[in-house]
Formats: sequence, structure tokens, C-alpha cells
Amino acid sequence: MWQSYKQFCRNRGQEIAQAFSRFGFILPALKASYSCVLWVFGTVFYGFLGCFVVGASLIWWLVRVVAYLVQLVIAKIRAVESPSFPKPWKKRVRNMTGVDFEHYVADKLRARGYHDVRFTPATGDYGVDILATKQGKVYAFQCKCYTGSVGVSAVQEVFSGSRKYQADKAVVITNSHYTPNARTLAGDLGVSLWDLAVLDSIFCE
Repeated sequence: MWQSYKQFCRNRGQEIAQAFSRFGFILPALKASYSCVLWVFGTVFYGFLGCFVVGASLIWWLVRVVAYLVQLVIAKIRAVESPSFPKPWKKRVRNMTGVDFEHYVADKLRARGYHDVRFTPATGDYGVDILATKQGKVYAFQCKCYTGSVGVSAVQEVFSGSRKYQADKAVVITNSHYTPNARTLAGDLGVSLWDLAVLDSIFCE
């Protein structure tokens, strides 16, 4: 009985060995197929990853270029729609004296709805050249027809003068620009500073 069982196991072992010897090529084939699948998958994956990185970079730079072009277009439109200074004003103010500038400002204030526009005395004006009223408020103006920047002294003078004339609002108006210190002091004292940008909208002809 035992001998028969041993012989049976021996025969089955030989049959299994023969079967593996017949289909032994399958294992190398499976290994080769697995390697090919990994190579294809890696190639596709890294290919997509590289394309994504390159595409994202191109899109980022394209967005930046478009944003820059949009800013340029907007700046051009604003420059056309809102010139820094009207040509008639440039021509007229270029040869103005201080007195001419004061009269020009007074005329434009009247045209813009200010009433009771009057000049202060030529001497002893306490830093105020023009007084005007609009919507129940009295405005004290100091006019500066300058080629350079207007400093803190003009702000101090018109602020003190507005107190003297009991004005509600003090304004320095110039055809030029203001120094940083003048702007700082004006902000502290509540004095309005009208420069080229303001004149462009108020005195545009």
C-alpha cells in the first residue's frame, strides 16, 4: 500500500515537472510583458507630467503678458480721455503773471458755480488772494503761479488767513506741484491743495 502511494506521488511529480517544462516560456514572457507595461506607463505618465508643467508655465507667462498689455491699453485710454493739462490752459498760463493767474482763477470759479467771488487787498491779505462762496460755504484761496514746487509756507499762510476771514475752507491753487512736506501739512491742517490734476477738471475749457 505504501509503495503504491509512493509510486503515485512520483508519477504525479513527473507529470507536473513535464507540464512546467512545456510551459516554462510563460514566465519569461510574463516578465517581459510586465517590463513593457511599466515602460509604457512611465513614458505616458512622465510625458503628461512634462506637458502639464510646460503648459502651466506657458499659460502663466501668457497671463502676465496679457495683463501687461491690458494695463498699457488702459493707460493709453486714460491719457486720451483725461489729458494732463488742456492745451488752451497751457498756452494761456505760460505767460501769466501772478495777478493774471488770480483773475483767471476768479473767472473760472464764477463759471463753476462759485458766487460772491472777490479779491482781498493787494497788501495785508493774510495769505488769501480770493474769497468765494459755494453751497453756503466760504472758501479762502491762495493762488500760486509757479514754475517750481509750492512749499509749506503757502499752506501755513492760507490756513491762518482763512481763520482771519472766518472761511469754512482753505485752498491753495497752483499751476505747478506741491512738495511732500506741503501735502503732509495740508493733510494735518485740512487745507485742500489744487494742482494740475484738479485744474484739469475744474478749468478745462
